[in-house]
Amino acid sequence: MNAIRTENLIKKYGHITAIDQLSVAIEANQIYGFLGPDGAGKTSLFRIFCGILTATQGKVSVLGIDVRQSPEQLKPELGYMAQKFALYGDLTVKENLDFFADLFNTPRKGMEARKQELLQFANLFQFQDRLAGNLSGGMKQKLALCCTLIHTPKVLILDEPTTGVDPVSRQEFWEMLLPLPAQGTTVIVSTAYMDEASKCDRIAMMNYGKILKEGTPSELKQPLQGKIYEVRGEKLFDIQELLSRSVKDVQLFGDRLHVQLKPEMVSSGIKGDAEEGRRWLETVLTENGFHVNVAMVEPSLEDVFVDLLTA
Repeated sequence: MNAIRTENLIKKYGHITAIDQLSVAIEANQIYGFLGPDGAGKTSLFRIFCGILTATQGKVSVLGIDVRQSPEQLKPELGYMAQKFALYGDLTVKENLDFFADLFNTPRKGMEARKQELLQFANLFQFQDRLAGNLSGGMKQKLALCCTLIHTPKVLILDEPTTGVDPVSRQEFWEMLLPLPAQGTTVIVSTAYMDEASKCDRIAMMNYGKILKEGTPSELKQPLQGKIYEVRGEKLFDIQELLSRSVKDVQLFGDRLHVQLKPEMVSSGIKGDAEEGRRWLETVLTENGFHVNVAMVEPSLEDVFVDLLTA
């Protein structure tokens, strides 16, 4: 069964097209990620999933329910955590959970056990009497997730939930997400972090309202196997400028460069060709006075996304 299905979905704001004939089928009980830059259309898409926005054209169903025709029928099955989730700072952690439980008309029976389960799950049990306004940023995000899960939704939609959160809190947040599909909750998440995207079962890479490519992380990276070279050394900006004149793409990744040669330089991606490409890079850079180390590396999701944008 599909958790979410869209057909030729279009959303326009005046003359601006935010979603452009987007069709996708997301199977239940997995973590499905949407990866793309600001303005790609992720937030508009998620709001359409939830029935908050109405599509200009096309069809969307969640758990087999037509979102346009029966939005009220969908609400008990859906959890939505927006980029700025509205916690109540003058309520305690536990009072926020109580409030959202009432908001979702959650049955009283078993609710106390559910709250304690979520507090333990999020490592917030010892902070349940603290005002939400006094929590750290990471703890607020975990509390927001607990509030979104209080009614045990079948589909959980998270719009860039860890933006602005420190790395440790991001890791803890994802440790909360990973078990959810096995518990019957499909997780739909947007992110700008490549390490988070790699934890998804499947990913849709978006730009300008379209899905550029979709698949598992390994499927997305497969076409670039044997084609990405890593250059380490000094004067990386100078090296980048030099190589940009002759290679397909060169991008700065912190203290190193990732280089993709043109197809005619490495035709088939087999080991011999890859080694030939490595030697060519090393020779060119050495002859231009750069002291570098060149190695072929596994492609990253960022390599894949950049390749799609520059194709």
